[in-house]
Amino acid sequence: MLGLAFVSAHYGRPRARIVPLTLLIALFLAATAADAGASMRIQNHTDPAGDPTPIAYHFGPIGDPADFTLTDGGEQVYGGPAGQFTAQALPPAGWVVADIQCVGPHADFVVDVPHGVLTFNRVHPNLDEQTCSFTVRRASAAAPGAGAAPGTGVAPAPPAKDIPRILPLPRVPTLTQVSVRRTFVSAIVRLPRRSVVRGQLLWRGNRVVGTTRLSLKAGTYTITVPVSAERRRQFRRLGLKRVTLTLRFVVVPRTGGKTRVLTFRALYTGK
Repeated sequence: MLGLAFVSAHYGRPRARIVPLTLLIALFLAATAADAGASMRIQNHTDPAGDPTPIAYHFGPIGDPADFTLTDGGEQVYGGPAGQFTAQALPPAGWVVADIQCVGPHADFVVDVPHGVLTFNRVHPNLDEQTCSFTVRRASAAAPGAGAAPGTGVAPAPPAKDIPRILPLPRVPTLTQVSVRRTFVSAIVRLPRRSVVRGQLLWRGNRVVGTTRLSLKAGTYTITVPVSAERRRQFRRLGLKRVTLTLRFVVVPRTGGKTRVLTFRALYTGK
């Protein structure tokens, strides 16, 4: 048997230990796999489902900009270091992006459905499994600004089999996605226990742009904080087309646990 000799202590007396080469190879491969990093996965769904139209995508920056096409049900997978990455759907004439849904262990995503763009924010490149799913629909079947409608046969969210691996049940409240629309900002919030959730949109530090308050059981929720009509008019008067807002959730558990504050900065366009 081929092996390599190491010297180790045994009851105070050094002696040679033979380690099989196959074991060394297995250990090396395990270490290499651990350093390979987690994935950023982009999935494509078309409406009508099964349509063979290829949808073009752009993803970067990883070296040179990476461009590819996907048909219905296809996916593209990348690794990458910590940092910010952007994926954009570039549908052909007659098609529009109807919905983008993402899952990941943190608030790693900013979604801009009208422009077909999402931003990945990578915190832990070896741990953060991130999956984003685009639904692209024929323009004749989509109302302006509409999201994916139920009952179309399209799977707008990542497959259910992926979610337990990517999103284990949290021990503390977490944000998993932030979406910015013309009149509101929404976030997916996961609660480990029954809680009162107070949401605020803040501008320039502490100016309140919108609020909401909910009492929720343990579970996963999409919570929407509206941008008040008064503030939208103010932005227009000031000529502000791009406004950075802070989305802030105060989560107060009904029984046990600590109050948690979740924040995320969102770029609001107001268009």
